[in-house]
Amino acid sequence: MRVFLLATALLVLAPVLAAPAHAGGAYISVNGGMFNPGSDYPDDYETGLAAGLSYVMVNEYAGFEFGLGGYTVSSDLYDEDIKSIGLEMLVHFHKTDSTIQPFIALGLARYRNVFTSGTLEETYTGGGGVLKVGARLYLSPRMFIGAYYKRLTNDVDLNTGTLNLGGDFILGELGIVTF
Repeated sequence: MRVFLLATALLVLAPVLAAPAHAGGAYISVNGGMFNPGSDYPDDYETGLAAGLSYVMVNEYAGFEFGLGGYTVSSDLYDEDIKSIGLEMLVHFHKTDSTIQPFIALGLARYRNVFTSGTLEETYTGGGGVLKVGARLYLSPRMFIGAYYKRLTNDVDLNTGTLNLGGDFILGELGIVTF
């Protein structure tokens, strides 16, 4: 069964990986890494995990990204978890004519945040700005790996005021050029 699955995966990926390079098009990428809570979190919140999926349409110097991302942090002292999932829309600036492609992206995000403490669960929506700075290394004309820093603001209005549930991310990504 494993041999069959591996052979099927190779047959599906071979045309994608062998296709010629181009200056424009679109790609899909998955990412994952670490989330470091911002200054509005109490000190005992630990570094959390983050993951996401992006669809990016590009030309030679710019592009648009639509992303779905999520992250989670927890506090052992307060026995609390915060899970956030949301949509991001960004504008990319990059240069596509080299194997290593640095980029910067700016945009907006809207997140759904779930606070869990024991059996109590509360949900709030928030939003703010997104900044990404990183680079991609093309392993072939159709496949890349990358790493980037991401800064997110996720302002949530509570009864006691506004709380920023954003922070800093260090993420790795794997992507495939779709056309």
